[in-house]
Amino acid sequence: MKTKWLGFLCVILFCFTLVTILYKINKTYYEPFKWSADDERDFIQLQSTINPRIVYDLNTLKKYAPAIDVKYLLKYGMWPWSDLTQDMYKKALDKNPFVRTYEKDGLNYARSIYNESAILYILKGQQEAEEKSQQVKPRPPLPSGWGSFGYNSGLIK
Repeated sequence: MKTKWLGFLCVILFCFTLVTILYKINKTYYEPFKWSADDERDFIQLQSTINPRIVYDLNTLKKYAPAIDVKYLLKYGMWPWSDLTQDMYKKALDKNPFVRTYEKDGLNYARSIYNESAILYILKGQQEAEEKSQQVKPRPPLPSGWGSFGYNSGLIK
């Protein structure tokens, strides 16, 4: 009879320990999405410096960007993206006939603005739009000497 109670007590103790561990894991999983006041202030200062014309809704951004990603952004000046997301963005950039930029510069510029969940949402929307519409033909390259270089360089006044 004592072994039954001892076994029952062990099971109860095991369940209590398991619930406690899961609670701690769950708590640490959700806590990173809480930004500190310093993170908010530093984020606003950084973005107003590197992207002054972009307005962020911090309440929405806090739902999708963990504090650890914000700290990465503050340290390196760009959001952390996985290699897969970077490759997907480069491929989308190569297919886009309207945006012409060096892929590394375009990637770094986009990473300074969009966190990974936002860019994945944008890429998904573009992919769905491509599937629904017909393929747009890429523009032919501009002829030599065409553009604003002459004005920007001071050759033409």
